[in-house]
Amino acid sequence: MTKGLSADVDRLFDAVSLNVLLDLPRAERVLPIAGEFFGLCENFLDSVATQASLDQLRDDYRYLVEAWPGLAGCFSAARNPNVASSLRAVETSFVALRGTIGLRPSIDWRRAAEMGASLTVLSDRLIGEVQRHVFVNAAYQQRFRIESARHAANVRGASRRLHECLVNRDEATVERRCQELATAWDAITDECFGQLTVVDQKRFSETRSEMAQQVVQLQAMLRF
Repeated sequence: MTKGLSADVDRLFDAVSLNVLLDLPRAERVLPIAGEFFGLCENFLDSVATQASLDQLRDDYRYLVEAWPGLAGCFSAARNPNVASSLRAVETSFVALRGTIGLRPSIDWRRAAEMGASLTVLSDRLIGEVQRHVFVNAAYQQRFRIESARHAANVRGASRRLHECLVNRDEATVERRCQELATAWDAITDECFGQLTVVDQKRFSETRSEMAQQVVQLQAMLRF
């Protein structure tokens, strides 16, 4: 399984070309964050290779997954679909490894609830932007305008349900609520953002970038 993680991390970095990197918001942050994560990944793989104790493996794993949200947040705004699929592959490897070394996810409920609250605010902003720039914009087909508004409403609804779950520390349903938000976000990304004009993509860029980072970071926090 560690070979799978190593391969997934390598594919992620390979997918981030110079053009992708330069297109990221605050691209100057990426290299130091990526360097720290890569070092922690190498350290974990070395511990596995040298058959370190289970306690050491668990500690190294925790350090690695604690660093992951920062890196995933940086890459989450990338428009290259290979980056998105690589992010999901790394997260899947993390979940598999967690089970192998016998760890349960440890959730910082207070921090997660704060992030959930931030997402609900951003989702309200997203609704407003979709209404102003898409729903009433006759340049787009009516079906697209209606579907875009529906996707935005789904994101807001999923954000609110997840936030409520986090406030109540509802461990039994938090993973499902998180997945609902991820599904809603993927839908609006694929079926709305990707079909906007260049001008409108720029209008949405700030909200989209902030929400993408929050969604990815919250997913990482709740899954690992």
